[in-house]
Amino acid sequence: MTKVSNILIIIFEIIIYVSVVFCQVFPVNTHILNGERNKLINIVYLSEGYTKAEMEKFRQDVDKTVQNFFNCPPFSEYKEHFNTFSIEVPSNESGTSHPGTAPDCPRDYPVFIKDTYFNSTFDYAGIHRLLYARNVSRIYSVLQDNLPDWDAVFIIVNHTWYGGSGGEFAAFSMDPSSSEIAIHEFGHSFADLADEYEIGNLPAREAPNTTSETRRSFIKWKSWINDSTPVPTPEDDMYSHVIGLFEGAVYHSIGWYRPKLNCKMRSLNIDFCEVCQEQIIKTIHKSSGTIKSFYPDVYDISIFGKRNIRLKVEPFSSQFLDYWFQWYIDGNLEENANAPSILFSSQLLGNGKHEAKAIVLHQTNSVRNDPNNFLSDSVKWTINISGTDSSIYTFYPYPNPFSESATFNFGLPYESHVLIKIYDILGQEITILANSEKEAGIYTAKWKPSISSGVYLYRIEIYSKTNNSTYNKTGKIILIR
Repeated sequence: MTKVSNILIIIFEIIIYVSVVFCQVFPVNTHILNGERNKLINIVYLSEGYTKAEMEKFRQDVDKTVQNFFNCPPFSEYKEHFNTFSIEVPSNESGTSHPGTAPDCPRDYPVFIKDTYFNSTFDYAGIHRLLYARNVSRIYSVLQDNLPDWDAVFIIVNHTWYGGSGGEFAAFSMDPSSSEIAIHEFGHSFADLADEYEIGNLPAREAPNTTSETRRSFIKWKSWINDSTPVPTPEDDMYSHVIGLFEGAVYHSIGWYRPKLNCKMRSLNIDFCEVCQEQIIKTIHKSSGTIKSFYPDVYDISIFGKRNIRLKVEPFSSQFLDYWFQWYIDGNLEENANAPSILFSSQLLGNGKHEAKAIVLHQTNSVRNDPNNFLSDSVKWTINISGTDSSIYTFYPYPNPFSESATFNFGLPYESHVLIKIYDILGQEITILANSEKEAGIYTAKWKPSISSGVYLYRIEIYSKTNNSTYNKTGKIILIR
């Protein structure tokens, strides 16, 4: 073995040793699992200041916190969009640090320093109740080594004093009211909501729930403001339950405005206002979609022979939620198909490549402004059909465009009722080419119009009692004189 080989082996062993030493793998608990982690929003709770002997308490604290979180609207209505996990990260000592350096620190509070994994402390940045986990690099390492597909992170600090902090990683203590801090901070990190209180003298910013705009028609939440509500809105009981434009927001008492007199982004133990809930709901759907699953769960489907095929979409179901379904086959809207599934026969489509598309729209009174269509989701399948009689149930006009007459060819595998209509581009009926029962076979219908050039629409509806099948198709035909 050469000297170079020995050096390479030593380097390799060092790399393996370093990876083992610095890769911190801890127990991961699943508290709520509603679906695959790569499809839903994954909330992770990290333990801070819990020793190995206190991990049962940590699990109980997480369960309590998760329950509080999903008791809060709108999360209570959209629970199925989330998974929740916890990672048991043991600290050498229980609790957190309190150096006693904040000017607002109560005089009778003791001073102590604890050896905790994420080096959390009260009195951060000179504010006593600002409880912050200072070792951010360790937070990232733990997440990467244990649950890298996290979306939101909470650090639960094992102490009973009131405290917490926001940012990408929200920290909070186990004071009974501290879980409210977690929900408030989630509004920041998840939905980009701004603070609505007036202290701090920090830079102001435009956000979904804060603005400096006072012109009614330009207010971003104008769809929530009644015509009878004055803008700006007086802070009195008459307007305490309506959306308006209330002065005092994003750390400034004048010149900046919020949607409602009170909201969780202004005060704890208050529900999110309607504007903030709307933003959260849109962000939930932006992050996880509206369709939870679909079947078949592949995008390319191959079918041989004459078969009935069912396509299905499953939205995030809940007793609170309503959905609207639309189905398209080869770009044509299937009428009367407002349902989560659709059944069709390969005979209806014929041999070749076809496209099926489902659109699911979540309908809720809690969202009035969704310009990006976050509440709409879709799935598209490519269906390759072979081995069927291509003349059966196929329907097309020839020629197209035409100048004198057009022939519509179609085939029926069973006795069926056939209805063929022609419409102008505005949807006004022009003529009926067929409206009768027909035996199985191949048919033609001719249209020889005496009208002017233009784009017209044809519509065919075929219903067979034999196999209780329905075929609908709408298309364009162009007349050129």
